[in-house]
Amino acid sequence: MTVSRTICSGFIAALAFGTGLLMMPFAINPDAAIAGPLDYLVKALFTATSAVCVTGLSLVDVSQYYSFWGQLFICILFQFGGLG
Repeated sequence: MTVSRTICSGFIAALAFGTGLLMMPFAINPDAAIAGPLDYLVKALFTATSAVCVTGLSLVDVSQYYSFWGQLFICILFQFGGLG
């Protein structure tokens, strides 16, 4: 495997892992408005991608939508993206 494939694979793995963590029920506040399962996926994928790329963009208000655990996962993704 070449270096570029390794980097791309690591980026995709971080996005998949981060999206999975942000979609967990304990990562989202119970009173957050959810439209459906696809809504979970889109918001979690966008937030994980933004965190790994260290841009800080979000579709929702992070402090109200995500619980403590969700915010902690986002901080860990920021740190992982900063290492790259």
